Amino acid sequence: KGTKETLLSSEEIKGLIGEMLVLKEIVSENPNSFEGWHGPESMRHDFRNNNISIEVKSTSLKDTKKCRIHGHDQLEKPDNTDLYFAYFQFEQDDMGLSIPKLIKEIEGKGVSRVDLEKKLNDVGFDFDKWKKYDETPRRYRLINNFYYIVDDNFPKLTSGSFPEGRLPKNVSEIEYQINLEGVPDLDKDTTDKMIQNFCKEE
Repeated sequence: KGTKETLLSSEEIKGLIGEMLVLKEIVSENPNSFEGWHGPESMRHDFRNNNISIEVKSTSLKDTKKCRIHGHDQLEKPDNTDLYFAYFQFEQDDMGLSIPKLIKEIEGKGVSRVDLEKKLNDVGFDFDKWKKYDETPRRYRLINNFYYIVDDNFPKLTSGSFPEGRLPKNVSEIEYQINLEGVPDLDKDTTDKMIQNFCKEE
């Protein structure tokens, strides 16, 4: 209806850029691990493979280290699985990252355009609007990136936070905000080892 152009919002673009930065790390280690990217499929966690799950969140610099969590199961660790949290801070910058730029970089790591199209179509990225997504207003510079292990000390609400391990009666969904200030993040060696384990093939 009408002729207004539909594009992903700035929040959706930042979120997708964050996921694609994690994806680039993973396929740099092993292109076959591309299939471990589940964010576009609206699964519980954005990445899962080899009993490792990774949830990704992206915010603007002005938000300090706060981010919104959607649902009581988003930071719930699957059985026999380690859950990691990748947190990105961005600001708009005409020389920053864009979705098209990252598509090219990920293709350069050995992932086919066809496979990328299948995933990106699921999140509403229209390849026919490639030039629009490469314009200055849709470019973001990475300010900070932190990785965390989601353990008992990580701020979260899960099923176990409630009596009898389930949401209160007639509460079907929750959304809340966490603050990562003061929460210890993982060093690069630990993060690199986690990516390597994620990408291992039997």
